[in-house]
Parts: sequence; C-alpha cells; structure tokens
Amino acid sequence: MRTVLVCTTLALFAFAAAANGQSTEAKPEKPVSPAAQNPAAKPDAPQASGEAAGATEPWTDPKVIEKVRNELKAAFDANKSYTCTMIARQFMELGNGNYMESEHIGPVEWYRANNRIYLRQEHDGYSVSSFNGKVDRRTDRALVIVDGEFYYRLTDTEGKLYASKASIIPATYGDPEVLINAMTKGEDVRLLKDEKLEGAECYVFEATPRRITPLQPAKTLHYFRKDGGFIVLRVGFTPNGQEMYRIEAKDVKRNVEIPMERFKFEVPPGVELRDATLPSGG
Repeated sequence: MRTVLVCTTLALFAFAAAANGQSTEAKPEKPVSPAAQNPAAKPDAPQASGEAAGATEPWTDPKVIEKVRNELKAAFDANKSYTCTMIARQFMELGNGNYMESEHIGPVEWYRANNRIYLRQEHDGYSVSSFNGKVDRRTDRALVIVDGEFYYRLTDTEGKLYASKASIIPATYGDPEVLINAMTKGEDVRLLKDEKLEGAECYVFEATPRRITPLQPAKTLHYFRKDGGFIVLRVGFTPNGQEMYRIEAKDVKRNVEIPMERFKFEVPPGVELRDATLPSGG
C-alpha cells in the first residue's frame, strides 16, 4: 500500500512517501491551521481588494484574484533567495480504525542567479498505513536539486537508492502565477483576510475543488508571503472540516547568500540515473 503525501509546490512540497514495514506508534495529534479555528465562519473581505471593497463578496472577484496574483508574481520575480525548514505532515482517517499518516522534515535552499532558479531540498521522515489491524511503516530520505537546467531527485527508501532526472517546470520552484492559475482552473477560489506567519504578511487563498475525489482535500488553504511571492503554508481539509495535511515553511530567511556548489547533483556510485529527458525516458 502506498501513502502519497498530498503535494503542491514550491517543489518544497513535492515529496511523496511510500509506506511499508512495521510500526506501533501512536497516531499524532491533529494540528490546527491559523485560519481553521472556525472553518464555517464567513471570511472578511481581503485587504488587497481596495477598489472592489464595495462589491458583493469581493474575495471571489476574478479581477481581485488576478491583481493579487500579479502582485505575488512581481514579488517572486524580484526575490533573490531564501532558506527555510520544510515540515510536511499528513493524517487521514479511513474509517473502521484504518488510517494513513506521514511526516517529513528538512532544509530548503532557493536561489536566483543568471535568470535561472536553483533549488536544494532535503527531507527525512516516515510513512505509516494501518489497514484491518495491520500497521506498515517505511522510513525514507530524499534530496531534490534544481540546477538551473534540470530537476534531479535522489531517494533512499529503507536503504534502497533511486536517482532520477527530469525537465524543470515553473511549478517545481514555486512560481505563484503558475500555482494560482492551476488553482483557478479546477477549483472555486476566494481570497480570505490577510494573515501573518512569522511576522510576515501573507495573502490567503481558499480553494474548493469543483469535483472531490477520494483521499483528496475538500478544501485547501494556501498562504503566500507578500514580500517574496512564495508559498509558505498549505493546509488541506476533509469534507467534515478535519485537518488532513499541513505543509509549512519555518524559520524563513530571505536574501541570504548560498554557495552555487549546493546546487550540484552527483549520482552516488553504483546507482543508476533514470533520465526522463531522454526519448526513451531513461
């Protein structure tokens, strides 16, 4: 059974985890997101919608969402660099005592130079699934490198190493224009009241899929920092309002110097690189 950590980008949020092995650990306490203290409450009009403040439900106005998207894109394009610790937790109750959970934590380094984006993300964690009284556990580690030209990934699952290479897509490194456009295509989006995370002002988007599929969130909150345009928190909820997963950036530092050698990928000896950029897919 595979447990997939529900992903978004920053590529920061692009890790998947497989569950296997044994575990008897207790299920984690479910965290609560900043905007989820009362999920049924009607949100205030967004701070960003000055000229639309008199409209009916201005937080759903496409012009307001477009304005905020463009503002975030400009901030993102001007952002030089940032580092953070990424924490991704997932917990899903499946009924009859069955559940899936995972936790992955690791550093992120993001850098812009020579009109290219460079990214390094590491994580260390575990995934657990419990079905019909059988509990399976798997530990894993991963490294993602974007070297300005390609996307590389090295995973260590229970001691087995896998390496891959792929083309870069803008969502890989967290382009807010790409993320928000994708959001509005398949989901009903509204802009909630601004919030602060680690002292930084954030725009908060609520996205509700027009078609809900099993094991996918019925509602997701996306927090974008205004000063850098990048996403720092994503929280998904079940149809009954319980928190399903949380992916967040902690201890964010902007405009820091990062040595370019941090973005060099090397395939470990004895590990085959699966190259998806080749016609054969490697």
